[in-house]
Amino acid sequence: MTDFQTGVDAYKAGDYVLAMSVFGDLAKQEDASAQYALGVMYDREIETPRNSGEAFNWYLKAASNGHALAQHSFGAMLYDGQDAIQDYEEAVKWIHKAATQGVALAQFNLGTMYANGDGVSLDKYEAVSWYLRAAESGLAIAQFNLALAYHFGDGVVLDYSKSEKWFRKAGEQGHVEAQYDLGHMYRNGDVVLQDFKEAVTWYLKAANQGDAKAQFNLSLMYSAGEGAPQNYEEAAKWLRKAAEQGKAGAQHNLALMYCEGEGLPKDYGLAINWLRLAAEQGLAAAQSDLGVMYENGFGVESNIILSHAWGNVAGSNGSEQGTGNRKRLEKEMAPSQVIQAQQFAQKLFENR
Repeated sequence: MTDFQTGVDAYKAGDYVLAMSVFGDLAKQEDASAQYALGVMYDREIETPRNSGEAFNWYLKAASNGHALAQHSFGAMLYDGQDAIQDYEEAVKWIHKAATQGVALAQFNLGTMYANGDGVSLDKYEAVSWYLRAAESGLAIAQFNLALAYHFGDGVVLDYSKSEKWFRKAGEQGHVEAQYDLGHMYRNGDVVLQDFKEAVTWYLKAANQGDAKAQFNLSLMYSAGEGAPQNYEEAAKWLRKAAEQGKAGAQHNLALMYCEGEGLPKDYGLAINWLRLAAEQGLAAAQSDLGVMYENGFGVESNIILSHAWGNVAGSNGSEQGTGNRKRLEKEMAPSQVIQAQQFAQKLFENR
């Protein structure tokens, strides 16, 4: 008689036809593990086009037979409502069954449902109790949420020591937000003793995973020589990575480094490109500096109208320098030029 392990071995070997055949035969005999396996194969398009209806049915059969992972998967489909009618209350029932059987992801999701009041009465304390179970099972995202709960006293007594502990556990597992938050905490001495070297360590972990905020802050630390020897080339490298992801502050700082020739060759043309990107995102400092570049003809043809316009927009976004530049330029401009600059500034303001 064919057993479940035969199907597992076939699956691992990439013989999905045999695996589905074995699981199908066993599923008809009410083998919950086989029913769940079929659900997974239909859900993930393994050897068959994705069939959410089949996945839903097999998850339900396996869940009804007590299979914990199937209970969670079935509950998740009900919660998401993408492949089934969304039903939070029914989702809670099945996710709770899986959670009580020790499925960490189910415990986390149940905690989230209590935190948001989805299908249950909102209960932050109950949410934390489920996050704790999942966190103790090693689930990084639960460790992160538990750290946040302790950090803000949300559903639990505020405890910075426990917050740092759970942030660290999540960060050590590669949770990028936890890594960034640890970097931020150590850089600013936020509820922990300030430690620039430790900040660099955690920012670097998050930066290497592509986190733009960490890349930007890491560049600031290299520029200032905080936690690592001052190194403009490293600062520029991380600024570029953050800038290429669209972080306006990084785009602005990278432009300034091109202007000064710090960490990379001086290049006003590239500085203009990065300033423009930051300015178009509404960063007032970049808008003001872009106006200065137009005034002085750095990387572009000198244009007092565009200089006035960008200073005007920067000022409207809170830049005192932008406002000061606009007022100073007005003394040198004809009334018709001022009107033209104001009209252009209005278009810039409306289009950003």
